[in-house]
Amino acid sequence: MSLAGSLAGAVVGVFVETLGIVGIYTVLVAILATTCLVTIVSCEERSTLHLRSLEPIQWKRFCKDLVAPLLENRDFRLVFISRFLFQLGIATVNQFLQYWIGDCVNTTMPSTEAVSLALIPLLVLAPIAAMFIPKKKRKIVVYLASGIMIATCVLLEVATELWMALLIGGLFGMGYGPFISAEFAMLMDVLPSEEEAAKDIALWHSAMVLPQIFATPAAGWLLDYYQGVGSALVPPIHCLGYKVTFALCIIYFAVGTEVTRRIEKIE
Repeated sequence: MSLAGSLAGAVVGVFVETLGIVGIYTVLVAILATTCLVTIVSCEERSTLHLRSLEPIQWKRFCKDLVAPLLENRDFRLVFISRFLFQLGIATVNQFLQYWIGDCVNTTMPSTEAVSLALIPLLVLAPIAAMFIPKKKRKIVVYLASGIMIATCVLLEVATELWMALLIGGLFGMGYGPFISAEFAMLMDVLPSEEEAAKDIALWHSAMVLPQIFATPAAGWLLDYYQGVGSALVPPIHCLGYKVTFALCIIYFAVGTEVTRRIEKIE
């Protein structure tokens, strides 16, 4: 569903110049209002009066219990770290793809439309590729997906045409789809406790959210700094900042792969 929503957003993004800012936000408001209305109408809210009798939350104990699975379970910790590292690379590619197309790709199309166009093959091929992963051998799937995403980053460093951006988007999707499927399957294999599975899954989910907070400012600083360095060199190196940024993504994926290799419970 998440990929379907992203795909719909990418399709709408292709028409951003036609719709304009007001049109785009009108579409967003209409979608959010419709989905909120469906939620409000279809969901019955239970009484919360019984919650008043519960003891206040002991925040110190709550935080300690929250991170306890990471400290006590080696394989769960490694799956968490692996997802964190991979998500750093994925978030960096996704966040800077638009700027890369605008600064480094030869196209007369506005970058907002071009990046939406480039995301369509990614979002279409990701779920299709995920359907073909084997039920076992999860590590092999992660290795192959990592190799595909690393190859994508290498191509991002040399591509200069829009058709190459479309090819790169599709290739990245062929790695991204199987990766997220295999990674979630690995999580289910190493959950420390069935009784507290919901809490542990929520903790693992933070490994997908937190990198989006850290990846963008770190990569943005590198991008700005090395863009200036590349321009000052004689002869200048075009888009050096992007080359360094995508090289950092390669490191994220490579280290994430090594962390995955060290998980003992998974084939």
